[in-house]
Amino acid sequence: FAEVWAAIGSWKTATFLIMKGENVFEIASAAGRGTPSQSSRYFNIEYTQPLRGHLRPDQYTSIHAVVLPREGRTTVRGVVFYGADGASVFGAYLSGDGPEPDAGELAKFDSLLQLLRSKPTPCARE
Repeated sequence: FAEVWAAIGSWKTATFLIMKGENVFEIASAAGRGTPSQSSRYFNIEYTQPLRGHLRPDQYTSIHAVVLPREGRTTVRGVVFYGADGASVFGAYLSGDGPEPDAGELAKFDSLLQLLRSKPTPCARE
């Protein structure tokens, strides 16, 4: 988790999607640096960006990258964090409905993809 969060933190800005029931919150923000709490299981995001809070990465069961090309529109690129119930906890997206990210940001996303590909998968591949 910490490696993935740090990689997202290298992006200029991300759109964080948080879905709770039928509600979808979209927060455009850089990902502030974070550190594990010394007194709990929370991962505390520094209060330096609009996105702030306390995460529980010990409850995430998987992290997946999303690359969704769309004809005539910007390719969706992001990372989604999933909980034990199989539902997404939140996602961080580099692109979506806005303009295509610049080459430097795309390179950072590609590096994140390589990082995720280097990790074990949650299900065995045959």
